Amino acid sequence: QKQNPIKASAKPHGFTLLEILIASGLLAIVGALMLTSISSSIDVKERVELTSNRYHVIRQAMTRMVDELSMAYLSKHTAAMELKVKTGLKGESDELHFTAFGGVPMKEDIKEADQREISYFLGQDDRTGTESLLRREQPNPDLELDEGGRVQTLLPNVVDMELMYWDKRSEEWKEKWDTEDSATTGILPSRIKISFTALLDNGDEQTFTTQTKI
Repeated sequence: QKQNPIKASAKPHGFTLLEILIASGLLAIVGALMLTSISSSIDVKERVELTSNRYHVIRQAMTRMVDELSMAYLSKHTAAMELKVKTGLKGESDELHFTAFGGVPMKEDIKEADQREISYFLGQDDRTGTESLLRREQPNPDLELDEGGRVQTLLPNVVDMELMYWDKRSEEWKEKWDTEDSATTGILPSRIKISFTALLDNGDEQTFTTQTKI
C-alpha cells in the first residue's frame, strides 16, 4: 500500500524583539502601579494609626480631668491646733485650681493624706517647646491653692482651653468661679464643662468637649 509522504512540520520560532519590548513595558507599568498603590496604602495606614493614637491620648487626658474634678471637695472644718489648710475651687476660663480627694502616696510610709491640690492650665511643654495642657499636683493642701507641687504635661499641642461652671441656683453657665467670692462663698459648681482645642498629627485643629459632675 502506497503511503502519503509525511510533510515536514514548520520550524518553531521565539518572540520577536518588538514583542519582548512591549511585554517588558507593560510589566514595568503594572509594577509601577502596584508599587504606587502599596506605597499609598502604607501612607494611609500610618496616618490612620497616628490619628488613632492622638485621639487615644486626648481621651485619656479628658477622662483624667473628669475623674479628678468629680472628686473635688470643700471643707469648712478648721481647728486652731491643726496646721492651716485651705480647701476650695478657683477657676477661670483658661485655668482651674481646686482641692480633691484621691491622692495616692507614691512611697511607703510617706506622710501624705489622700487630699491634694490640682491645677489645670495652658503653658509651654519644656520638652517639646509647644503650647500644652499642663497639670499641677501637690499632696497635702496648704494655704496656697495654686502654688507648689509638681507640674507635668497632661496633653501636648493644645492651642486653647475653655472651662465653664454651672450655677444651679441661677441655672446658667459662668466663666469664673471662686469659693471665696461673695457670690459663691462655700459653694462648688454642680458641673464643669471642659472644652479644649488640640492639634492633630496632620496639623488640623479639633475641639473636644465634655462635662463632669462634682
